[in-house]
Amino acid sequence: MSYEAQFFQSLALTITLELGAAILLKKFAAHWKVAWPQFIVGVILASTLTLPYVWFLFPAFIKSRPIFILASEMWAWWGEAFFYKYFFNTSFKKMLVFSGIVNAFSFGVGSIFIN
Repeated sequence: MSYEAQFFQSLALTITLELGAAILLKKFAAHWKVAWPQFIVGVILASTLTLPYVWFLFPAFIKSRPIFILASEMWAWWGEAFFYKYFFNTSFKKMLVFSGIVNAFSFGVGSIFIN
């Protein structure tokens, strides 16, 4: 399988896992008044905007696997939190927690599929 095909497979898995975790979180946060269509589009966009950096930019600069994983996960966590803050017009602190949970779930479950 080509590198590009692996990227799209990883993107589909990431979106599926993060969207699933995000939907569960939204259901438990009834006070969060973001409409479902905007919510779904936001989660899909966040993953779509951050993953290309992890696949195509970071490997060019980071050769150590542990540092690559740390940098990639920090980028996804914080980058998506900033995106969510503006896209959903809410507090950064809440989106940092939200993004952290969603990305931790995606990383944990995704690691099972990759290894």
